[in-house]
Amino acid sequence: MREENWGTYITITNRDGGKKKLAIPHALTAADKVADIAARLASLGVGIVPSRQARQLLVQFLTLEVPERITAVAQIGWHCSRGSWLFVLPDETIVPHGFDGPQPVLQTASLHVQHGLDVSGTVEQWRNQVAAPMAGNSNVHLCVGTAFAGPLLKWASEPPGMFHLWGTSKIAKSLSGAIGQSIWGRPKVPGEPDAFGASWTATTVGLERYAVLRSDVGGYFDEIGEGAPKVIRPAVYVLANGSSKLRGTPDIDLRPMESFRILGISTGEPTIEAYLSSGGEKVPAGLKVRLLDVPAEVQAESAFETCSADGIEELGKAFYPLTLRLHGAAGRAWLQHLVDLGSDEITARLRRHRDEWLALLAVAAVRKTATAQVRSILNRFALIAAALRMAIEANLLPWSVDETDCGIAACMARWLTSRNGRLDVTGEMLGATEQIRTILAASFHGRFIHQRLIDGKLDYADPADANKRDTLGYVKAGRILVDPTGWRSVLCAGYDPEKTARHLKNEGLLIADEGKLTHQEKVKRGGDVVKARFYVLDPKILDDAAGTGPKETSA
Repeated sequence: MREENWGTYITITNRDGGKKKLAIPHALTAADKVADIAARLASLGVGIVPSRQARQLLVQFLTLEVPERITAVAQIGWHCSRGSWLFVLPDETIVPHGFDGPQPVLQTASLHVQHGLDVSGTVEQWRNQVAAPMAGNSNVHLCVGTAFAGPLLKWASEPPGMFHLWGTSKIAKSLSGAIGQSIWGRPKVPGEPDAFGASWTATTVGLERYAVLRSDVGGYFDEIGEGAPKVIRPAVYVLANGSSKLRGTPDIDLRPMESFRILGISTGEPTIEAYLSSGGEKVPAGLKVRLLDVPAEVQAESAFETCSADGIEELGKAFYPLTLRLHGAAGRAWLQHLVDLGSDEITARLRRHRDEWLALLAVAAVRKTATAQVRSILNRFALIAAALRMAIEANLLPWSVDETDCGIAACMARWLTSRNGRLDVTGEMLGATEQIRTILAASFHGRFIHQRLIDGKLDYADPADANKRDTLGYVKAGRILVDPTGWRSVLCAGYDPEKTARHLKNEGLLIADEGKLTHQEKVKRGGDVVKARFYVLDPKILDDAAGTGPKETSA
């Protein structure tokens, strides 16, 4: 055991011969939680006598000194023992063939035995009945590849992150996700207990606890539209950054921070940007990189290349029961394959397969003109493609490398299309430009003073504008003049105002004096015409903002 958090590790055989393993912290016995322990053991089929004496005997049994020692770890995932990398699961520790050193086991502060990593059926059954018929479907490739990539994240030198499959209801987004989940456990389906996936309806703390139980494996998060935007926004950062929030205890101490590595799939009808914006939450570029919006629809009303909208319902009726019956075996076989390969070989194969996918003509052409931010996203897609290649090598998938390479490239292409094909612009600048468009469209008539030349003199287009307050600037001679204060605090709120101005200048949407980002203009203030400096925008910036533009202005 470790220097702290001692406990007893027991194997339970119930009355039907079924076996469960459970780590019981000694802290629970010392804290007079024997009734909780007895209740949990009874639920697992252990005959418990409900008497004070029997509970005292239970405490004696659980604290009995035994010579054998094992190492307790607080979370699942990769752990090193005597120079070998092992993989700890809640109910099993997977070790390389021939390993005879100490085997760490999972011990948490609770007695939960439901962990969503159940096994039912064989690898061969899953390959033939679930995976084989799904060949050629890019969303399935993405979900399955993300599941296989989870244990590779430690060796990939890649930050955690997730893909968000979005699209209209009933196009089989969740079915793609269920097939991916079936690699590790029972998919999240209404009414099914102990599922692998989670719901976005959880609290931030709940999502953190889920992440700890999915570290180095991966996660699945269903129906983003059912969650609370104020919970999802910080949760995405927590999941992608790989550590829980810093919290205090009732006695003014700090709780230990927990870390995890998560690659995951999210599904929902809206994009992450649209959903959080609808809830009044800002969506910075960093969040959109961590949870990447990938359109799920590949043909009209279908997320499957091999099944049209007319066949989606029957496809679900066939494959949901299959994934509920066949799941978990492929994930265990994958972990055994990886621990047998060892860290050096995993790293070498991963590097080779990622480089080969990035060198594909379609991918290389995208990468050539991409920004550093976009290249980091391409690297995440490359990790998924590499995981699929390695799983094919391990004989866990019946697909060809060409199929999976093309499938992940197709997902990349849909993501690229969703950002209007812009590779030379970071997500931050795209977000800043869209924010400016949205604010201008909403404020164009209410918060701008419209002026025009009348008989050669500058005057108000509407006399009522002379009394406007809380304005952002002026509209004059077909240009939008934004006051520097409004530019910084309103239009560019949450973004770098100078960086945004430089970007718009390069795009030909901002008119500026030589060597500056602003332009001097004459405007009428009260009864006087004065000169002042403004951020001057070409009205073409409004082209994508519902057709709203300065139609009433004239030179």
